[in-house]
Amino acid sequence: MIHDPGDVEIVLSENGALVAGPDEAVKTLLARLEIQHTPAEPVGQSVKNMFADLTSAAALTSAFDPKWVRMTSESYGRMQELGGFQLSADGLISGVLRGDTGRIDSILKFDLAGGMNPAILAQTAALAQTMALRQAIDQLQSLVETMDVKLDHLLEDNRTAAIGDVQGLTHVLTRAYSMYEKTGRISDTAWSQIAGHASALARAEAKARGHLESVAASLAGQTFSDRADAVHRAADGEVQHWLVILAAVDVNQQRLDVLEVAHLRERDADAVVAHAEAARTSLEERRRLLTDTVQRLSGALAVAGDVSDANRVRNPLRSRKLIQEAEHALSLVSAFADVTGIDVTAGELEREPWRKSVADLAKGTVTEVKAVAVAVPKEISRRREESLIRKVNEITERRALAENSSDATGPAAEPREDSENRGNPATT
Repeated sequence: MIHDPGDVEIVLSENGALVAGPDEAVKTLLARLEIQHTPAEPVGQSVKNMFADLTSAAALTSAFDPKWVRMTSESYGRMQELGGFQLSADGLISGVLRGDTGRIDSILKFDLAGGMNPAILAQTAALAQTMALRQAIDQLQSLVETMDVKLDHLLEDNRTAAIGDVQGLTHVLTRAYSMYEKTGRISDTAWSQIAGHASALARAEAKARGHLESVAASLAGQTFSDRADAVHRAADGEVQHWLVILAAVDVNQQRLDVLEVAHLRERDADAVVAHAEAARTSLEERRRLLTDTVQRLSGALAVAGDVSDANRVRNPLRSRKLIQEAEHALSLVSAFADVTGIDVTAGELEREPWRKSVADLAKGTVTEVKAVAVAVPKEISRRREESLIRKVNEITERRALAENSSDATGPAAEPREDSENRGNPATT
């Protein structure tokens, strides 16, 4: 039982925490974990039911409804220090954070590999899965804010439509999950609407990841111009689009996993643990594939943005633009990795003045220097020719406008005789 007004009941997973207790005590806990900028958020009836079942099994009760707290890796580590425990990836811990000692006691581990009864194992699997989904939803919201995009607009984009009806699946699954959160049950009607969508989601995820792989492959163009064009396309929405869509598809897949487990709990509780374990394994595999793809993209952007001295000297303006766009695309990759927690090393690009590139190039081989020596005058000549053509075109346009104006005001007056003609008598 929670007796002290400073006590907070907690259920902890690697993806977050559910806390129940007086508001001030919860605020004190968040401050102790240095996550006071992440407010505790209310949860639906489904989570309340599972929280009550687990805490009753742990002989703990609370008069307060649980709230969701998103944990960072640092706060998660501090929480483990407070309780003096290590948590398995697929398990939960229930306990009370005592206000007087600042430590978690009355600890009970709910480990799916443990010897608990099937009902408690099913509750543990379902709640751990739900908490993982809640973290994924939070990450998607943070990603949308970080990349300054509208998810609805991306879902409506023709590029997204090409990988399947992601917009329709998102609508159906979001509605079904919202009803489940409120009622704690999956109706037969809701289940009939979402059953069988797993294959469509898997195809959408594979195709979206394939688009990122294509972007990475395009960055290895044979010529400087090809690479510059590919980097421009990547920075001009492609990377941003597919990273967010991948995160959205993953959230949909986790929504479906949670709803499938909830459906099983009502009809075949003995199958819940195995199903939840299969879903967790699938999630880990998706994250591994995603990490590999994003790492390849990051590496390809870093290589494409590594402009040689020769190209810097030949194409100074386009080289600078290429580097700026590569840096922008890499910043999107880095933001995605930070928000989703995947382990990706973002590449860094070297910036240097044009004069330094010229000096560095001069230290190179005679062939390289001769090639650039020929290319630079040609580039200068080309730009002068383009400037001259523009000026000629401007003069031609002005003359055409003048002639049109003259035609509109009537025939021009006869030209006067010159001074020599005026001085001679007219001939008859």
